[in-house]
Amino acid sequence: MTRNIKLTIEYDGSNFLGWQIQKKGRTVQGELQKTLEKLLRQKITLIGAGRTDTGVHALGQVANFKTTSKLETGKILKALNNLLPKDIVIKKVQEVNLDFNARFKAKSRVYRYRIYLGKTAILRKLRWEVFQPLDIKKMKQALRLIKGYHNFSNFGRKGEDLHDFKCQILKAKGEENGSEVTFEIEANRFLRGMVRSLVGSLVEIGRGRLGLNEFGKMLSADGHKKAIRKAPASGLYLVKVKY
Repeated sequence: MTRNIKLTIEYDGSNFLGWQIQKKGRTVQGELQKTLEKLLRQKITLIGAGRTDTGVHALGQVANFKTTSKLETGKILKALNNLLPKDIVIKKVQEVNLDFNARFKAKSRVYRYRIYLGKTAILRKLRWEVFQPLDIKKMKQALRLIKGYHNFSNFGRKGEDLHDFKCQILKAKGEENGSEVTFEIEANRFLRGMVRSLVGSLVEIGRGRLGLNEFGKMLSADGHKKAIRKAPASGLYLVKVKY
């Protein structure tokens, strides 16, 4: 009997070339698929909810696969966490309906970006170190502008072959806590590189190098100006996938 198994996954993306399997290099999907095939002794096709890029982390990535194995979900969870490298942890294993697809059934995804104001030895691979003072108030004003439907073509990956650049931002918030600034954005879909380009632009606003009006024009996609800079992957986390 075929079963559909859903995984909730946490990983430190520092030493991965992203989620998706590539011809060369270490990927999260590759490590997981290889380990599942070893455990279940059959060919596995793992479907992920989001293709995180090189260096991007996840607190709640979701994936699913189909198997004829009768191994209980609790035993799959324990075995995977014993077999997987230490930078991947399975948080939950669930049996779901056969029609569940981690990518196509997702209603929204939540990303968090973390900035450290200053220099840090311990968190340098998990944050973006920003040394200049930032106008957090202006950055929060800019963050409010992105809510709703917008054409994010100025914030996607250059050369990406898409017909639809519109995304609906459901939530967007920013918080400052001591030396750390955190942004959290939820949307029905994201273009590749979109969150990092948005955060890079927010930081330019905080530095006084980009005005709110200009940022608004970039969101309308009326002009041809691309996002000024892309924030590094080290500060980006896929927090949750909602179904």
